[in-house]
Amino acid sequence: MRTYGTYEQPKEMCRDAPYQGLYRIDCMPSIGLFGGFGLSAMAKTGPVDSFYLTTTPEDFPRLVQIFTTKYGQPMKRTTEVVKTKGGGEFTNEYLQWQGKKIEITLQKYDGDINTSSASLRTIASKSRAAQDTGQKIQDAASKL
Repeated sequence: MRTYGTYEQPKEMCRDAPYQGLYRIDCMPSIGLFGGFGLSAMAKTGPVDSFYLTTTPEDFPRLVQIFTTKYGQPMKRTTEVVKTKGGGEFTNEYLQWQGKKIEITLQKYDGDINTSSASLRTIASKSRAAQDTGQKIQDAASKL
């Protein structure tokens, strides 16, 4: 175990009890993001469906570097201007990689201007989610 000042880096990751299939993961090793990061996993039906990593927008360039070093250039890269309620404007960036089994999406601003994210999702879980949504819509429509 490495010691950093008075902090001892844990030997293994740990997780909280799940909430509706969502597990928050703690005790993670450093991955080179200066603002720190949060990590959670979604496992509703047994195996893990997705991982969701959050960090600060200041760390977004480093996050992009980590993923491009590992997976090469993204298959899709887009930008859009986002306006805040206060009138500020920011350019959001989306990067996406898609393999046979996994889809990875990075966002510079995810939900607010203080959060960047990386989501890794299985193609099977994405397909299941679309089917579940379609079924819920059909169920609701049949009650009309």
